[in-house]
Amino acid sequence: MGHPSTFLGIIIPPSHDLKGNLDDLRNFYHEFKVSDSRSLSTPVGPTWTLKEWEGTAAHKILISRLGGKKELKPTSPIYACFVGLSMGDHWAPALAQASHEELLRAHDALRAEEELRFGVIPPRAPLGHYTGVCIDDKLSMQLIPKSKPEMPLRDHDACANAAAAYDHAGLVVHEKKQVRRAEVFCAWGAEVEGVHGYCGAKRSRLAWLAVLTFKASRSRVLTRKLLDELVGCWAFCLQFRRPLFSLIELMYNEGPVSKGHTEPFRPSQALRAEMQVLALLGMTAMSQLRTQVGPTMYATDASPDGAGAVSSTVEPGLAREIARRAECRGFHTRLLPPISAHLHEKGFVVDEDRK
Repeated sequence: MGHPSTFLGIIIPPSHDLKGNLDDLRNFYHEFKVSDSRSLSTPVGPTWTLKEWEGTAAHKILISRLGGKKELKPTSPIYACFVGLSMGDHWAPALAQASHEELLRAHDALRAEEELRFGVIPPRAPLGHYTGVCIDDKLSMQLIPKSKPEMPLRDHDACANAAAAYDHAGLVVHEKKQVRRAEVFCAWGAEVEGVHGYCGAKRSRLAWLAVLTFKASRSRVLTRKLLDELVGCWAFCLQFRRPLFSLIELMYNEGPVSKGHTEPFRPSQALRAEMQVLALLGMTAMSQLRTQVGPTMYATDASPDGAGAVSSTVEPGLAREIARRAECRGFHTRLLPPISAHLHEKGFVVDEDRK
């Protein structure tokens, strides 16, 4: 699934701008066709009587489905069930996401080498086109030469193919929400300035969050619930400038842990100061996508007291590839014991699984 943190793997070359295209599907969950057994698991609204539904298509369908197997009275209780994907269905987001992706792939509007997905290494995007889906929102970003801003590139074809896919599936796009080659655009909760290169939470919301945090810091009493909600909001914003997470410490754990976290308490002076610093520096929670990858690679010792560090100059292509993979979680590698490592260096085959 698409996530705004995947934007941080994009590097805008000095000679290019990044422009965005957005499509938002109308009533996407309602357009799904589900089986009777699945719709029966999603009752909505109050209890009705059979008499209140007389003369409707739903009444005819119910009588036809029962086929005389069960006699219903005018006062029999009736429940209305949702025939699409319900908002409360835990499987609905996964089904909608997978269906949207497969529809676009079938019409060449979503290629693996350009797809942005959370927790996956950013794509190489050989055509300078980045795209992805977040349930009903489709995003398409294109690196466009400054000298030829109107040049037709992969984003034109991808958007045209997506339009054909939606028409084929009978899906409708919000025309008022549709965006084409915008220099500043909001997608998946993030605001991107494709010319200046800034990427972060929407600036207006970030400003209001800073104001609310500062006002809360001056309150005589706080609750654990309020702090949790503030931290949750800041966690999204600070992902675009992760060193700022180091500003938060007391906001995580100060205050009594009571039922519902609603018991008021007097915040310490240190907590007030922490919230005020966060409110002041939080507005800098943005990344600069125009920052280029340097040719020097650094490595540090993992131990807190080793203080070891090395550096080496590498080929620019290798540096970019290492930077592309740097944000993804690695894996553990089991080292050979000293004796086995010595034998391996001497050319002997070491089978550590053999007992």
